[in-house]
Amino acid sequence: MRPDAPSSLSPDKTDPVQPDFQTYWPTDRGYDWQVGLLRFLLSSDAYRDIATFLGGEEALKLSKPDMHGLHHRAIGFLHRSLDARLRRRFVQAIAEYAETCIGPGSARPVPPEAEAIGRDIDRNGYAVLPAIPADWADEIRGYAADTTMHNWAGDVEGPLESLRADHNLAICRSAALLTLPHIQAIATDPVIGAAVERHLGAPPILLGTALWCSFAGKQARDAQFFHYDLDDYRFCKLFIYLTDVDEEGGPHVYLPRTHDPDYIAACRPEPGPERDTFDHWYFQDLRKQDAAAIRHLNQEPVTLTGAKGTRLLVNTEGIHKGLPPQKQDRWLLQLLFGVSHFTQWGGSFDAPVLDAAAPAEAYLLGGLFPTRAVGAG
Repeated sequence: MRPDAPSSLSPDKTDPVQPDFQTYWPTDRGYDWQVGLLRFLLSSDAYRDIATFLGGEEALKLSKPDMHGLHHRAIGFLHRSLDARLRRRFVQAIAEYAETCIGPGSARPVPPEAEAIGRDIDRNGYAVLPAIPADWADEIRGYAADTTMHNWAGDVEGPLESLRADHNLAICRSAALLTLPHIQAIATDPVIGAAVERHLGAPPILLGTALWCSFAGKQARDAQFFHYDLDDYRFCKLFIYLTDVDEEGGPHVYLPRTHDPDYIAACRPEPGPERDTFDHWYFQDLRKQDAAAIRHLNQEPVTLTGAKGTRLLVNTEGIHKGLPPQKQDRWLLQLLFGVSHFTQWGGSFDAPVLDAAAPAEAYLLGGLFPTRAVGAG
């Protein structure tokens, strides 16, 4: 552990930088996973210091909200440490625990195309993948457009068009997303799974799905400004354009290499007033202006356009945004892959039972979907 690391992240420790998310909690499956991870760490001489960092034996008694808060603070500390070696060690421990959940030999073979995708996202923070079929994109978009949508900023819901006048986007409800056509095939694509596991360093878990329509002609708000995400110890997102996206169509914009803590550390000034300014901008400013992002991080943004069905695999711990579309609405599907069950909080879903072709797929899907072995009744 780093010398300045806290000896533990017990529930009474507060995090002055990150918001308080303790009103959320893991699902039963997620809580069991978290308790199992801690028991695994406590049983291993190699990882006992990490177990102590996470509260040790006392943390086994935590409630769901407190367990969520503990992992929230640990993720925040590791992010602020800018210590890539320490993060890799955490993920190595999670990977070994995941093998006990899945079974021996859980590592996926990495086909050549997945290797190339992995190299791109390792180096730049993003990779552009072949598109899904255009009719799949149309079916997913059509399904979502017929559901009740919502907007978190205004805490309102209703049909798609009822949100257009006062909001910049409409979001499909999570429960509805779990019955999307083609969702299992997209989530369990073996090339994607292998590339994600290669990049994250541990077997992936599907932590969430999201789908939204960004309305054309609106002013930028919220995630349409540069920012970074902090969804897990390691994570990445699969974005799929469900409409054609040119430079005026609401493309994803990314600052290359900013997912890499070593790169951020290299951009950070020496201790003093300039470092204080950088740290406040990077760690505290939720939404970041373009000029400041380019100046602080010495990168020009890359604009990722593509035809309907285009897939982007992106490590969104890097600095990114989605531009507001100008001429036509932009629809986008997002799948979030991580290595722990931290993000799967807040109740359970009425999810369909999905067939899992292999234990690794059951592990990937099991947080959101009840699963069964192929051929099970």
